[in-house]
Amino acid sequence: MKKRILLTRTEQKNQADSRRFAALGYKSCMVSLSEFVFAPATPRLKQTINRADWLFFTSQTPVRYVLALTETAKKIAVIGEQTAEAVKKAGAAVDFISPEATKAALIRTWQTRFSAGQHIFYPKSQLADDFLEQELGRRHAVASAVVYQNRFPASSRKKLRALLAARRIDAVYLASPSAWRRFFSVYQPFSQTVPLEIFVIGTATQAAVHKAGFTAKIL
Repeated sequence: MKKRILLTRTEQKNQADSRRFAALGYKSCMVSLSEFVFAPATPRLKQTINRADWLFFTSQTPVRYVLALTETAKKIAVIGEQTAEAVKKAGAAVDFISPEATKAALIRTWQTRFSAGQHIFYPKSQLADDFLEQELGRRHAVASAVVYQNRFPASSRKKLRALLAARRIDAVYLASPSAWRRFFSVYQPFSQTVPLEIFVIGTATQAAVHKAGFTAKIL
């Protein structure tokens, strides 16, 4: 019998993940841990975006929203290949891809190639920290804005609890530290009786899982 893995991203991404895990011998079920609500495109936000020389994307989510507000060509830096692909699908070119899918690597390697004094716009959710602004702000002019809310749907919380109670999953795939925290808020009461394989994207998510006392494999 195939192992059952829970995919936790948005529907479109889960479809691609399902094909990937099917090749590894897993049967997928899907419960998105996020829903995205975008902010109004105000004149001030448009002005801030269009003053920038660079757009920094650490997530695929705001790519189309921001590029739709961009009136002139911008240089674009991204955190990984999947975000780069989202930029290309939106009709723009990528000028820099981080060699590792972390903010620290993105900042460190980008700054070795580009001179000080760049004007940067960084779109993010309400869950993001200020690490990028603080680090790049030492040598560059950085403007950031919360352009979308990342929420945990109540319906997803209910579905997840039901799956765990029925022991219908053997593994879970998580894409961010916030996804782990949401998953764990429901999983914690079941963690002693429902052992799971945990697969993650990136070292930051792996570290969040390890901090809670669990093992996670980067995939």
